[in-house]
Amino acid sequence: MWTRTAAEMTITLYIIRHGATKSNKRHAYLGNTNEPLSNEGGEQIIFYNEAGRYPKEKDNLLIFSSPMLRCLDKGYFVSRYKSYFTS
Repeated sequence: MWTRTAAEMTITLYIIRHGATKSNKRHAYLGNTNEPLSNEGGEQIIFYNEAGRYPKEKDNLLIFSSPMLRCLDKGYFVSRYKSYFTS
């Protein structure tokens, strides 16, 4: 039996909400409506990524996501982490 170090047992959890949609701006309930991000929502994704708010590719990642368009929209984010997604 081996012993793990504290660093090996550390988990960092990122909870990332999707960007804005047109319905969000109207304060409407989306539920399971498959609405994509608005232009503003796409800009939010790019802004937060450039600001370093998302995990780095080098991090040991496992990403769980809803299949809704607003969660998978903006190919930049999805393609950057494509190999880390799981269903």
